[in-house]
Amino acid sequence: MIDALLAQLRSRDPSICLALAALVRSADAEGATPFGTAAVAYREDYLGAMRRAAGDAAGPDPGTLSVDDVRRHLATSVLPRLATEGIIADPGRGWDDQSAVRFRPEAWTAIAADREAARQLLLEAAWQGMVTHDTGEHAAPSAA
Repeated sequence: MIDALLAQLRSRDPSICLALAALVRSADAEGATPFGTAAVAYREDYLGAMRRAAGDAAGPDPGTLSVDDVRRHLATSVLPRLATEGIIADPGRGWDDQSAVRFRPEAWTAIAADREAARQLLLEAAWQGMVTHDTGEHAAPSAA
C-alpha cells in the first residue's frame, strides 16, 4: 500500500507527505497521535526538509514558522485532505489539541509493517516535491 500511496502523492503538495511522515513518527501502536504532538513533529520535519532542499543556501529561520501556524495549516488543509483520501479517520468535528489523529486501520496496517522505511520514503517524496516546486520542474507524465 505504501508504494501505491507514494505513487499517488508524489506529484501533489509536499505537505501531504510531510504530514504522513510526522504521523508515522509520532503514532502509538494503534496508529493514533495527539493533534498537538503531530503538529510539533510536522514542524520539525518541515524545517528539516526545507534545510535539505536549500542545500548550501541558508535554510529557513525556525522562528518564522510557529506551531500555531502549523496547527492551523494541518487542521484546515492537510488533515481534511488525508481524511478525504481515506488515510486517516475524520473526527467529524475537526482537529484541536484535545483530539487524536488516527490512521484508518487498513492504512496503519500497511504502514506499521515497516514504519521507519515508510517514514523515510515519505520524507524523500516531500523533499523531492519541494525541490521540484522550487525549481519549477514538473514530474514527467506517466504513459497512459
